Amino acid sequence: MTDPQLSETTGLQEVPGADQLPAAVLEEARRELPGDVTAYHDALLAAADAHDPIRMDHLVHGWSMARDVLEADTDEEHRAWAVLDRRLGQVLFGEGLPAAADVLVDAIAHAAASGSTVEELRCRLAFVPVEVAVGDATALDSGAGYVEQLLALEEYGHAAGGLMGLAHVVPDGEAASMLLRASHLYERAGDGGWAAEAAVIAARAMTTTGDARLGDTLTRAHALVEAHPTVELRISLAEIQALLAWQGGDPASAAAILRAAIDAAARTGRPVPPGLQVMLCDLLVETGDLDQLREPASALVEVGKLLDDDELTSMGERYLALVP
Repeated sequence: MTDPQLSETTGLQEVPGADQLPAAVLEEARRELPGDVTAYHDALLAAADAHDPIRMDHLVHGWSMARDVLEADTDEEHRAWAVLDRRLGQVLFGEGLPAAADVLVDAIAHAAASGSTVEELRCRLAFVPVEVAVGDATALDSGAGYVEQLLALEEYGHAAGGLMGLAHVVPDGEAASMLLRASHLYERAGDGGWAAEAAVIAARAMTTTGDARLGDTLTRAHALVEAHPTVELRISLAEIQALLAWQGGDPASAAAILRAAIDAAARTGRPVPPGLQVMLCDLLVETGDLDQLREPASALVEVGKLLDDDELTSMGERYLALVP
């Protein structure tokens, strides 16, 4: 069912602090949002296929409001609703918001109403992290069972997506193996872009555990990213390379890697993850290059104010205070 007013009421026509937004974010914020459930679903899948996190974030935010005024009547609309609520619930869970549980319960209900076994398994998988968070000792075993059911149905890409979700809530030593398995499953499904993303995240997890597979996993991640390049994946790889250089006692090289990644994001109008600016500031402090702190520290202050994040703002201000 379509609401003729929806695209107007949820479109971001005026963005506070727009002059501070990266160009790609501002361009997306000005785009009109879909007006019905199926259109939202199709747009979200297209953004996921294109590995466009900015578009995905905008659509998920829009859906969080649209779901209050739309309805699902057909099996197709129930299935589309389940997909949208599943993604929204995962985002809310990642932000630590209690509403995630209710949204994911709704996703399961819509999946069941649609008659789609695959979508119901995916929604139940997405709910497992919520169950883990409330102390359900059987949740991870249930999640593993859902993954195996998807594999039995030859839904390799969906099984991989489930593994990536579970990796957030398993013990640290298990996450990397789960992510690496997801990367191979995505590749088997013919989705090289998500195979690259899973490999990059697996490599990042290995840097914190001293995993002996890190070298091979980084080689795999590099090859996949070269075949399916996005600015975001290149930045993620640069962060890992910088971290390894820093751990290897070469903070100057680490800082140079981060600067190149940040410059690449700026040239393409993409947002720079605040964590990269924080790491660069820490590296510059360690190397004593305090005169180079102004730009990354100022960027942290700007992002902190834009996001109304007092912690980021104060962190940037503390770095600025060190500039001679």
